[in-house]
Amino acid sequence: MKARIFVAAMLVSGMAAFAQAQTATPVAAPATKPAVAPAATPVTAPVTALPEDQWESLQAGFWFGVPGSITNSTVNGWKIGLPICDGKGNVYGLESSLFCSATDNIMGLQLSFGCCMAKDIDGAQIALVNVIDQKFSGAQVGLVNKCDEKGFQIGIVNFANNATMQIGLVNVNKNGWMPWMVLFNIQK
Repeated sequence: MKARIFVAAMLVSGMAAFAQAQTATPVAAPATKPAVAPAATPVTAPVTALPEDQWESLQAGFWFGVPGSITNSTVNGWKIGLPICDGKGNVYGLESSLFCSATDNIMGLQLSFGCCMAKDIDGAQIALVNVIDQKFSGAQVGLVNKCDEKGFQIGIVNFANNATMQIGLVNVNKNGWMPWMVLFNIQK
């Protein structure tokens, strides 16, 4: 029951964050006339705007990059892998899969029976193997966990450069209280 409430809260918070971001519009600065004529400027090629990322509240992936629409999309809700999902986009909410969840940027929960991989995550990863390449704020729960930055890890084997706290059989924390410890390790 608690897990269902947590997942529902993550989905609602992801959708609320997206709605708030969509309603915020930038305010243009008032135009002013220059007091002196500007100097000649070099001619440059026109800047073309990149297409806006598509976003969805529910998205399904079947393999790495299949369908192609999952590669650079933003999901505000639930991204599901049947059996695998990945992408260079963002997930605000829940990403779950049978074998591998591997979207680059996650704000919420990343869940899989196999492995979870991300570059940046603000939330939690739960899988047999969890890997975070860059920024991490939250928790990893699995048999093997690896992160470069701060966070909380619970597993059999935990690897980090600067984890806040590790609980497991073997805990390697390069900048921790001890470089490696059995049962637990903490940040300096």
